[in-house]
Amino acid sequence: MSDPSWAPTNETAEQIWIEEANIDGICIEAVGYGVHLTLFFLCFNLLWDMRKRQPKYAYTFLVYISALVVLGSIGAGTSLKINQEAFVNNCNFPGGPSAYNILEYGVAYNVVGTGAYIMNTWLQDGLLLYRFYIIWGAFWWLMIVPILLMLVSIIMSCFLLAQLARPGATLWETSSVNFALTYWSTSIATTILLTLLIVARLMYARYRMRKAMGPGHQASYLSVAAMLVESASLYAVFALVFIITYARGSSVNYLLFGPLGQVQSIAPLLITLRVSQGRAATKETMQETMLGTTKPAVTPVLHTSRPSDTAIELYSVGGKSLDPDSRVEVNAESSRSTEFKIRIEDGSDA
Repeated sequence: MSDPSWAPTNETAEQIWIEEANIDGICIEAVGYGVHLTLFFLCFNLLWDMRKRQPKYAYTFLVYISALVVLGSIGAGTSLKINQEAFVNNCNFPGGPSAYNILEYGVAYNVVGTGAYIMNTWLQDGLLLYRFYIIWGAFWWLMIVPILLMLVSIIMSCFLLAQLARPGATLWETSSVNFALTYWSTSIATTILLTLLIVARLMYARYRMRKAMGPGHQASYLSVAAMLVESASLYAVFALVFIITYARGSSVNYLLFGPLGQVQSIAPLLITLRVSQGRAATKETMQETMLGTTKPAVTPVLHTSRPSDTAIELYSVGGKSLDPDSRVEVNAESSRSTEFKIRIEDGSDA
């Protein structure tokens, strides 16, 4: 139950809406941080198990995801602190909590939090560039434009942090040079460009595989889910909506600003999770797919726990029908889990 007399005094409807957006944004950011932590522990567990088989890869990514979670924690913590100051300790600030959030944004601890989220953006773009190189392979020259955009965004982010360090500075101030808009524009442009190129490559690889192996052939690294995760499309879409609302001066950007920092950590962790599970595209799988040399799947699959002479009737290999008169030889060696080597009469291996 509420009473109109309890409403904030000397605040406009716009200011009250901004305060509501800030509170709701913090709640969404907290949910995002929970997802971030969950993905971190899932990735950490998988990478820890891999450290003996692939120590270089495992330790590199352990450092990477640890940096993400530390920076994300700093960003989330400072975001909570500035809102605590606005809504609790300085709730009677002239113009209300929303005015405090805007005018006092440049306090030291908040600049540190903004810097942490900016560094997370660098880490995410760096991982996307790495995955782009893995997926596109020999077409490394396509990385030139994304690398240049990333360098520009890093430079602009440094200028932005220097600007925020000045007394009374804020992300929402109007100045002759808006480093915040320039930084987010170049950073998001880098992500969107890499996203589109990665999706295009995976879609083409999927087309080549189905053409060579048949429409029924499936590969985990070429599924729709894989394309969405590998390309960091979650962050690309979220960031695009944010930059549009920010550039237009819409108060909706206050709702999206907090969660944006966590989304840019979630996207690379999803990529790391797929890679750690062995479900992501690798140089080898992409080369095999593009050259049409991927080993076809044989249906049906037979498992046996003891050696035997077994007759198997095969209907298809790699989605292609076999001649009913084809001769198939099956060799099984003694083991608890027998692996079959199947050779078709024409000399091709399945």
